[in-house]
Amino acid sequence: MQPPNQPHTPAPQPVEIPVTQQLYGQVPQMQQIPQMQQIPQMQQMPQVVYVNLNYSPEVNYRNWSYLPLGIGIMSYFGFLIFGGMGMGDDGPILLGNASCCFFLGIASALDAVHYKGKSDWQMSSGLSNTGSMVGMIADILFSLFCLGFALILMIGLFV
Repeated sequence: MQPPNQPHTPAPQPVEIPVTQQLYGQVPQMQQIPQMQQIPQMQQMPQVVYVNLNYSPEVNYRNWSYLPLGIGIMSYFGFLIFGGMGMGDDGPILLGNASCCFFLGIASALDAVHYKGKSDWQMSSGLSNTGSMVGMIADILFSLFCLGFALILMIGLFV
């Protein structure tokens, strides 16, 4: 909309400029532009790329969890064999049970740390992390149970 005090100006009209002089070759004066031809488009299929997604952390806490598991089992059998040799004292056996439960809780906690890293990796990769979360929660609960039971056995040993 134009202000009322300015005169109305008409819209510009297209201007055709004829070619008057040609310098090279025999080109007709008025070139005709051919109609747009439709080129049949090839339907492109999406490329499928298979990516092998494996969780491989720098520090694998699951492998490290085998060490306290082995130490716990060996401490149990060590206290069972060497601590209870014909003596009527239950102290070494309780100590073996407590150490086994303690190391089993440590191994379970290390496995929970592994599941936490795997869960974060799955989230960043766009994968479902439900299994890792369930495994992590189960490992944490089992670890707390084992550490609590080891504490109860140690308290019972000294009372």
